[in-house]
Amino acid sequence: MMNPSFFAIFPVLLCVLVNAAPAVNTPIQVTLRIEGATSTIFEGPITTSGHNVSTPSAGSHECDGLNQSANSQSGATAIAALSDGASVHGFGFDGIFVDQFDDFILNQIGGETTDFSSSIWLTGVNFFPQDVLEGCHQEIHSEDQVIFALTDNPGTPIFLKLVGPSSAQLGQAVTLTVIDGFLQTRIHGVQVGGQTTDQNGQVVVTLTQLGLNSFKADGTGFVRSNGLSIQVAA
Repeated sequence: MMNPSFFAIFPVLLCVLVNAAPAVNTPIQVTLRIEGATSTIFEGPITTSGHNVSTPSAGSHECDGLNQSANSQSGATAIAALSDGASVHGFGFDGIFVDQFDDFILNQIGGETTDFSSSIWLTGVNFFPQDVLEGCHQEIHSEDQVIFALTDNPGTPIFLKLVGPSSAQLGQAVTLTVIDGFLQTRIHGVQVGGQTTDQNGQVVVTLTQLGLNSFKADGTGFVRSNGLSIQVAA
């Protein structure tokens, strides 16, 4: 016969188990960035979760991390984040769906297209390139950096990251540093604010305008960096 004390503690155990269970496909906030061939199409925070994604060329397909049983629970993915960003901010995107791999290949974002021979839309998560046909498989997490970049680099380009102060005084000279966003190594020979980074991956910029001053790093063969905004006060 079951011990009566079990019935006394059962509600407590049930409460503990429910509260300890991981949330399934809870909406999260990530930073979405889309780098076109010559300029940034979009950069900013979005809220996303895993869900079906529709494109003009492919129709609607699952895109919640359960594709080909890649994960045990559904969750947000890079292409679901792209879809949510497009819905809120009004940039279009398109892609074909490869049934064999249960995933999308993107061919257009924000009106910028690829022919798959001279350029490709590359995806990165936290400055690390994502494999092609992983956009609905690999789940992303809160505060992740989700990047889509149109690149003609046939290899694996480095995702640049620009770091520097968030505020400064008018006339102040500040140092901006460019690094490989994943490996954290410094990158020389790329452009920031009309200057070229030195051997330490740095440029020194004198701030002569009040308000928000914005910078990006860019260079041939690299994925353009995040935007860095510096608030300049008198």
